Amino acid sequence: MAFREKLEEFAKTACDKTGEAVEYTRLNAKIFSEKNAIKDDYKKLGEYMYQAYKDGAAIDERALDFCHSIDTHNRIIESTQEELNRSKTPQEKTAADDSAANTVIVSQVINTSEDEVEMTAEDA
Repeated sequence: MAFREKLEEFAKTACDKTGEAVEYTRLNAKIFSEKNAIKDDYKKLGEYMYQAYKDGAAIDERALDFCHSIDTHNRIIESTQEELNRSKTPQEKTAADDSAANTVIVSQVINTSEDEVEMTAEDA
């Protein structure tokens, strides 16, 4: 009888620990999900602020520093892309242009709202 009671106690403890582990994992997943949502919102906020800067709106001095940094990075990307284009053979340039065009199309699709997609589907 003592063995059976110990076995039942062990099974109950194991079940409790498993339930705790599942709950712990669920809560950690929820925290991770919320942190990712915050990162997405930060990104959107940054994009909004940068667009306001590009549109000529007055923005905070610190935000202006970030905007200038983005401009610098964009210039470096553009000059590096030009350097890449100069070093390619004509066949490589055609393939790169096709790839860039596909990237633009995919980017436009990703940034298209559901309303625009529905409107486009209805127009077709």
